Amino acid sequence: MRRHGRAAPRDALIEEVYGDGGGLQSNALDALVSRLRRRLNAEGAGIEIHPVRGVGYVLAKALA
Repeated sequence: MRRHGRAAPRDALIEEVYGDGGGLQSNALDALVSRLRRRLNAEGAGIEIHPVRGVGYVLAKALA
């Protein structure tokens, strides 16, 4: 949330969420983001999470 509008690198997200990320499966972050997207959508949060190829993810205001 602190990086709204700017891409958050995958490595930084993994470190923040999982710590060292040791033994983490390659799709663990993707699965977490998918669940978060569903929850944001269900709550009508008005925020979307978009992938940025080769970088990570970015939060953006949902288009009406």
